[in-house]
Amino acid sequence: MSEMENRVASETEQDRELLRLLRTIEVPEPGDDFEARMLQKVIFRARADRARKIPIRPSFPHLGWLPLSAALLCAVFISTALYWAGRGLEPATQLQEAAALRPVHILLQSPRDMPGATIRVTLPDNVGLDGYERVRTLQWRADIFAGENRLSLPVRIGASGEVGEIRVEVEYRGARKSLHLPVATGAVTRT
Repeated sequence: MSEMENRVASETEQDRELLRLLRTIEVPEPGDDFEARMLQKVIFRARADRARKIPIRPSFPHLGWLPLSAALLCAVFISTALYWAGRGLEPATQLQEAAALRPVHILLQSPRDMPGATIRVTLPDNVGLDGYERVRTLQWRADIFAGENRLSLPVRIGASGEVGEIRVEVEYRGARKSLHLPVATGAVTRT
């Protein structure tokens, strides 16, 4: 016989011996109240299960609040629109045109590679970079290669009537080069 067959035969023999020993144990008869106790436990469990399955119902119907909520929301929108219309504000399209997005292209010529050069852009008050409108100075590190390098700045120029200049500064190993680009409202100088 194989090892597996020996193990199965041994376990089967152990199971038979266990059953024979269990039959020799005397078990007292259940008491007179056994059926009542079992029935009470079953009823208690059934009630608990049913209580867990019952969804909680709100005390008010959902559809009654929907029209009221919609009417309140409409009233808020209308009152807000009337408030702003009474103040005589300019339409948003005119404001966006005044601060139109205009690209400024700058050509940086370098006689050699400058890995990790620092580029600093300083803007006048009437100019902002797209996405960084409130930031006056931006600085980052970039690799500048020998030859021509193009830097494009997406600027928004305001309608304040001021004339200013965009200053671009490149710094590498202590050496510094600055470019000054004049900017007037409505016109962008490209170098």
